[in-house]
Amino acid sequence: MRRHPILFLAAVFALMASRVWALEIREVRWGFDGHVVPDRFNILSLLVSNPGPEAFEGALILQENGGMEHGVGVPIVQPVYLTPGSSRFVQFHPFVENEREWKVRWGRGSKENFTIDSPKLAGPARVLLCEPQSPIISDVRLKIFPDDLFPTSVGATDGLDAVVLDHVPRWETSRREAFLDWVRQGGVVHLLKGSKGEFPEFTAELAPLNGTEEKSRIGSGTVYRHAVLRDEATVQFLDEHGSPERTLRQGKNVSVYALDQTLMQSLAELTRPEIEWWFIYLLIAAYVLAIGPGHYIWSKKRDYRAALALFVGVVALFCVAFAWAGRRGAGETQRAHSLSIAHSLGGDRYDVMQWNNAFVTKGALYKLTHAAPANFYSVGAPQSDQGVAGHVQNGRDGAFEVDLPLYSSRPFMHRAVMQGEPTRVSPVEWNVDDKGGLSAFAFKPVEGFPKKIEAIYARHNGQIFRMEPDGLLWRMKSGEPATEFFSEVANDHFGRQRTPERPAEEQWMHGRLRILMAHHLGGIEKLPHFIPARSLSAEELELFIFAHLPDGFRLQGGHFKSELGCVLYVQTVSKTD
Repeated sequence: MRRHPILFLAAVFALMASRVWALEIREVRWGFDGHVVPDRFNILSLLVSNPGPEAFEGALILQENGGMEHGVGVPIVQPVYLTPGSSRFVQFHPFVENEREWKVRWGRGSKENFTIDSPKLAGPARVLLCEPQSPIISDVRLKIFPDDLFPTSVGATDGLDAVVLDHVPRWETSRREAFLDWVRQGGVVHLLKGSKGEFPEFTAELAPLNGTEEKSRIGSGTVYRHAVLRDEATVQFLDEHGSPERTLRQGKNVSVYALDQTLMQSLAELTRPEIEWWFIYLLIAAYVLAIGPGHYIWSKKRDYRAALALFVGVVALFCVAFAWAGRRGAGETQRAHSLSIAHSLGGDRYDVMQWNNAFVTKGALYKLTHAAPANFYSVGAPQSDQGVAGHVQNGRDGAFEVDLPLYSSRPFMHRAVMQGEPTRVSPVEWNVDDKGGLSAFAFKPVEGFPKKIEAIYARHNGQIFRMEPDGLLWRMKSGEPATEFFSEVANDHFGRQRTPERPAEEQWMHGRLRILMAHHLGGIEKLPHFIPARSLSAEELELFIFAHLPDGFRLQGGHFKSELGCVLYVQTVSKTD
């Protein structure tokens, strides 16, 4: 019998059933500036207070509200301990697709829940990081974000575009690493002079932020040093100094309304059981003949007890036959498929966004997880507005526990920092024409560069260039405007490329290249929302390496005998690299 109740949540509520805790949600902070970026993992910070006389030890459970007290998607569980009279911020990392209410609960009682207003969608934020105890300065004209609420993983920083900083935050190792990873994958930092008239001096993981140049690069990110105080850092100041606002725009002539859901559903189709319907139809015909005219003829010639026993035996035999025929498919093995976008963080570390599908042949409660310091999982908002028999715990030791019936699949999304294959390259040829466009480009890959490569493209000055191998090098062969390159995505949602000699699964994977590139660049106008990508300087380009999935990106736990997937490695390359 299937375990429809969510086992973990049932255990949590069983422990809390005999008590009622009057927790209070005193403050709600969506994202970094009160807004969230759609179709991304965002941060939700809740200031939770325990005014009661007893300590609270349990869990806060967050779920998107489908109306009429009905939750959709998968519940997110966050363990919490609060002493009497204390309060603290508790952070969740939900994947937000639209402006819909959410609800957090900590028990079964009517007063043991809190409805969270719908988040407002916007582009990534530009904020001033301040110390929690720092008084609010009235003439500061930027949104302020307390530095102690900065996420502990770069996977939760998609809602952040630029940071203004004039002090050294008192962060533990995980927050320092997350901040530097955010810079490496494209974040922009504006360093200002502090109250003593000096630039902050960083140590440990943040030491790369130190320097004397007005502008410096760290990975794909940029650090500016401005000899001004925080009261001069305005929105206009950022607009004029390398951080123009990246606004959320509405698509035109939309052809793909739910990109993430469409990707996951199409992944699930790769393992749809291939049932032999002709065999089932033949069994149906044989069954009708056996219990109809067959049994009638037999019962006329035999004792009624033998006829009845034969009838029961025939029914039982056909039950087994129908069950066996209906459960066959997908090669009789548990398999996983995935598509990934991996932003280089240096070396072999990547900030990875994945769309996964797990197909099982045995019904059980599965724990889906990856080899990463912190994992974020989501199933998005299902089109059917149904809940999921499972729960997610995001962050450190994050996992997705879900009840799956036999011969079924579960698509889901995953975000984490993981180890892949090194993709660093050294430019050996870089020529530009009179208009600033690339006329020639070639690079040499480092040792350990991915071997199973599907394609490599480069983006420079509004053009997309195709790269081809040339001995030990990769050399630019042709280019076209980005609008034309992505037109295939608009005309045929995923730019399918049909090649008879390629296996069906690999052919499907190869056809996802352009849509993954479009997703990274903030989308295209044929999608409901898009955010223009950051512009690159004349001496920078963005490299897209489409390769087979490395071992470090695969599902853990040994539940699946194989996992087929592709990854789009993304990194910024400088002429001086």
